[in-house]
Amino acid sequence: MKHTLPLLTALLLVPLAVLHAANAYTVRADGIEVTLNANGEITGCSVGKEKLVWPVHAATRLAGCRTEGNTIAQRFLSGGWAFVHRLVDASGNACNVIERFRPGKGSIRWEVEIIGDGKPWSTTIETALQTKRDDASFWAPWGDPRGSGIAPLKEESQIANAIVPSRPGIRMDWTDPLVAQPFGDSTWWYGAPYFRYDNPRIAFCPFQGDLLCIPMASLLRERDDTGLSLVLSPEDPLLDLTLTTTAAG
Repeated sequence: MKHTLPLLTALLLVPLAVLHAANAYTVRADGIEVTLNANGEITGCSVGKEKLVWPVHAATRLAGCRTEGNTIAQRFLSGGWAFVHRLVDASGNACNVIERFRPGKGSIRWEVEIIGDGKPWSTTIETALQTKRDDASFWAPWGDPRGSGIAPLKEESQIANAIVPSRPGIRMDWTDPLVAQPFGDSTWWYGAPYFRYDNPRIAFCPFQGDLLCIPMASLLRERDDTGLSLVLSPEDPLLDLTLTTTAAG
């Protein structure tokens, strides 16, 4: 499975010596620069001509898995880095994860390729991005900014024609979807909630607010008028996808 995530503000792999040092790796593109640690995790980002610093941490996680052995780092001749990890779960299932970070046009292209070992198995692939809660607000192409958690809105004036919802997750009152919000504990589904045997939703209609129409999320910072977006590539086959936020950022 290949999971591609352009990081916006804005294959030719060269075999080199295996690098295990804890020093930072840097990938630069027009208007954006990211630093990575020896495990292939994003540890910082700067944007714009002024190189304004964004305190972010981002990494790929496979639910229930842990890293086995060392991470191998290799550099691309055209710029950027690749990191190779081996992950295993408690049942002995294993896979190799290759993460590539390459400069694009006003973006950093983050590719994740997962190659399984042995018999077929499955787990959740998580792209986790952490920032300071009070340093930025959050926006996504949502039906309702409150999501499934019905988080409080930044401004109560955004609510109009309030009606008590008939079922949890369904909002019958209007909210302004273009206003960024503080972080809260909530979940949004891409397109529709994925199928579950215990709740098949055979007669589902997409009128609930906790839905996304585009697979992306943006961090916005008013004090210096900058933003940072994490966007899934339209080249990817998008299967069951959810966006989850926490009050911690």
